[in-house]
Amino acid sequence: GKVTLMSRAGAIMASDLPGPLQAETRAGNIMVTGLARGARLITAGGDVSVDKGTGDLFVRTSGGDVRIGRIRGRIEAETGGGSVAIESAMGGVRVASNGGDIEIGDAGGEVAASTGGGGIRVGNAVGGVRCETGAGSIVLSGVNGPMRALTSAGSIRALVAGAFPGDSDLQTWHGDVIVAIPDMLPITVRAVVDNPVGRSIESEFPLTVLREAETTGRPLEIGEMRIGGGGPLLKLRTLGGRIVIQKAKSVPAVPLPFGTPAPTQDKGKKAGQPQFE
Repeated sequence: GKVTLMSRAGAIMASDLPGPLQAETRAGNIMVTGLARGARLITAGGDVSVDKGTGDLFVRTSGGDVRIGRIRGRIEAETGGGSVAIESAMGGVRVASNGGDIEIGDAGGEVAASTGGGGIRVGNAVGGVRCETGAGSIVLSGVNGPMRALTSAGSIRALVAGAFPGDSDLQTWHGDVIVAIPDMLPITVRAVVDNPVGRSIESEFPLTVLREAETTGRPLEIGEMRIGGGGPLLKLRTLGGRIVIQKAKSVPAVPLPFGTPAPTQDKGKKAGQPQFE
């Protein structure tokens, strides 16, 4: 049956529970192993770690780090100022932090991640990604689905792993945008550099580059092209940085550094999967 654990000022540990778990502490860490039907974990100021489990998982901490291993379900995690690392989720993932880094390995659904001042790194996402950070880099290593990534100060690197059912948008205001695209993927690319310095758009595909003046007086460098006959729109934009468009190449996969409580060797990657060099 359901287990409910509450503490005013202490740590909570739970292991191999066949029913759902609810755990809450005002000042302590929460450590869970072997969930069978999901959990809701809340702490006012401690870390939360879950190694593996089945069912949906909700985690909230006011100021600690969150470490999650393999979950056969959806994951929702919030932290007031810590970092979040998730190895894999069978369903979608939603993560929010006020200022920490976010790392997500594999997700069977859409990934939505936001942080006030850290980097975001996503491995494989079947349902697309929506990422936003106030000051940090964004790395998307293998996305099947629409991408939306926005950072105010940092670079964006993205590997397009599959067909898009809709348009995508990658924007940074102080950094570079680097994307790798399979050479036969039907997609239309529009790259825009505000206030470019020299030649700011580089492409391994044939690209038409134009320059024009925006109404604010800043020059624009615009590049457009169609790959595989064209398809959904991929919009790339940066202010004063570079845009680099590469052909995706197959190289040995490199696992993400999750640091989960009980990591396994298999990160869900396959040898020969397209990756960045």
